[in-house]
Amino acid sequence: MGSDWGQDWVGRELATNSDVQVMELNPVIAYKVLDNLSLAVGFEYGIASVTLEKSAYLGYALDSYAEFKMEGETTGMGFNLGLQYKPIDKLTLGLMYRHEMTLDFEDGDATFDRPTINPAVDDYVEDLLPDTKGDATIVLPARIGLGIAYDFTNQLTAEFDYYRINWTSYDELTIKTDEPINGEDEQTVKKGYEDKASLR
Repeated sequence: MGSDWGQDWVGRELATNSDVQVMELNPVIAYKVLDNLSLAVGFEYGIASVTLEKSAYLGYALDSYAEFKMEGETTGMGFNLGLQYKPIDKLTLGLMYRHEMTLDFEDGDATFDRPTINPAVDDYVEDLLPDTKGDATIVLPARIGLGIAYDFTNQLTAEFDYYRINWTSYDELTIKTDEPINGEDEQTVKKGYEDKASLR
């Protein structure tokens, strides 16, 4: 998942680019409890990388920006559940749940692309915005799905699905750095995400 706003928008000091990539390994075990009821449970192992970018304004005197980037890799674990039930021969009910996955990025590379002005100012900006190491935690949202399918004939099946993603688990992003950046070793960006659901 990711968002790329570029460096020309008014909120560039909040974020210019956010990119999280996760490769999941998900072995699953299924068991037929009854002729019309099956259960499944799975273990999720995620291998993740993150790139977070934003701009840092250097003040009215310099009237310029430095570009911040944090990159890191980590792993995370979760689980998922599934259920399928056929109360009658033509009707199938399904339930799916994927638990949220916490990704703790530790000792990521936090670097700045600083403008070149003059040696004295460049040294000042480098002290103010040093390259350092940083930590961040991202919680991938839990997901739940419900489905109903009815076989009208052997050739015709109607299906209805409800799918929900709990995006509020990623309502803010906090980056903690080993060295202070602009006098602070912790920066929090409010995301303001809301849970979303879809019907299809």
